[in-house]
Amino acid sequence: MNRKELTAACLVLFILVAFYCFAEKKTEISWQKSEGITVQLGVRDKNGELKKYRALFIVRDKNGKEYKLEKDVRGDVWGFVYFPEDFKVYGEPGDYTWKCIVKGKVAASGQFRLTTVKTDCDQATVMRE
Repeated sequence: MNRKELTAACLVLFILVAFYCFAEKKTEISWQKSEGITVQLGVRDKNGELKKYRALFIVRDKNGKEYKLEKDVRGDVWGFVYFPEDFKVYGEPGDYTWKCIVKGKVAASGQFRLTTVKTDCDQATVMRE
């Protein structure tokens, strides 16, 4: 092999090595998962008579501890809050009651149960009155 052929072979080899080193490498995607349960609580002035109001949501756990959250609502749209996320607490398994107070009166109320099943997946049951 003469000098010209050797130079050409080295150049081709250099290009192949550079292409291999800088080529986009495909990697396996690492997935994570997240599961959680949320209970949506809401109140609505169906006819929009108040124009705007402040709704106080109070959730009480099985031990009597209360979690409170205020929500400003306008017109006839739903004012939703989400337990436990919006209340900044961890929802322990058990029975809960809730009520929503607007202008000093109970506008809505209910109860629900948070449970954990054998698969470690949380569940919620809304109990009808």
